Amino acid sequence: MVSVCENVIIYCRKASKKWDTLECAFKAIIALKDEDEDLAKDFRFVEDYFLTLYRFRLVMTQDRPVDLLSALNRSGSTLATCQRDRVFALLGITVDGKSYISDPNYKQDDRSIFIDMAKSRLFHTRDLDIIYLKA
Repeated sequence: MVSVCENVIIYCRKASKKWDTLECAFKAIIALKDEDEDLAKDFRFVEDYFLTLYRFRLVMTQDRPVDLLSALNRSGSTLATCQRDRVFALLGITVDGKSYISDPNYKQDDRSIFIDMAKSRLFHTRDLDIIYLKA
């Protein structure tokens, strides 16, 4: 899930919470985690998933442009059924997403999509930064 809208409501089964409420909880967890090492261990799940979302949203809602490689790197611990879903979700909210993939194609397998992305990056920039995402 990636959300950069102003009025966000998170739904989980029958429950729903406004983003602002969750944001307050995230900030409290960050503050507590930094103060208490034992508590930090208890909130490992929260840190791995929810805080990643919180930090990613924070970066994406600022007025500075975010490139696709940075967004992919920041969203590395997010869950996706297939990796191309994570890539396709980020295309429209990154400054250079369309230079990698002009139109999402769900008929293409993950490997082909990533090869095409690497070729496109190398062709347009002559920059090898795309290779670090392999790890």
